[in-house]
Amino acid sequence: MSVRVTELSNPDLFLYVLWTLGATGKHVDIEDAVAEAYRIAPSKFAWRTRAIPSDRAGAQALLDIGKQHGKEFVMASKDRNLQLSSDAVAWVQANLDRLKAAVEDGVLAGAERPSQRPLVELESVEWVRSYAEGEDVDAGRVTFAHVLHLTPDASPRAWRERVATLRSAAQRSGRSRLSAFFERLEAEHPDWFGGQP
Repeated sequence: MSVRVTELSNPDLFLYVLWTLGATGKHVDIEDAVAEAYRIAPSKFAWRTRAIPSDRAGAQALLDIGKQHGKEFVMASKDRNLQLSSDAVAWVQANLDRLKAAVEDGVLAGAERPSQRPLVELESVEWVRSYAEGEDVDAGRVTFAHVLHLTPDASPRAWRERVATLRSAAQRSGRSRLSAFFERLEAEHPDWFGGQP
């Protein structure tokens, strides 16, 4: 089964975009890169409240690339033009089949449906991904409530209904990471759902 564009991390997608724009022997303006990333994956590179490209999402992708691969992986000029390093070109080439398949096969077909938007948002939160993978995270009821669009003092019924709705959408779209997130959340915090701690 191929990876969907929504399952690509923003840094991976941004590296692919820079490669497709030719940032291998020339500089590409960050705004052009963000515009192309937005075209491919609007829910990942848009403002939170408006359907327009977000420079902030591009800047965050660059920061994440620097954390994952080192600050020189993508070279940036003072006027915010970007170029891939030789290591970055090698990384994109090594991952090209996966990246292309995700972009060509899954240009957000399902992620733009209303039932998928909250899932796309959840998947974009780093600590949510870590929690789903079994890692310890420093997050309490307030943090979980915020990411699930609940109030911290929401009733157990509200918690159950919200998670049931999101879990159903995650299962329907094959988002196993989020299914694991919901399972762990309910198992570790049954009192939030009306069960015994």
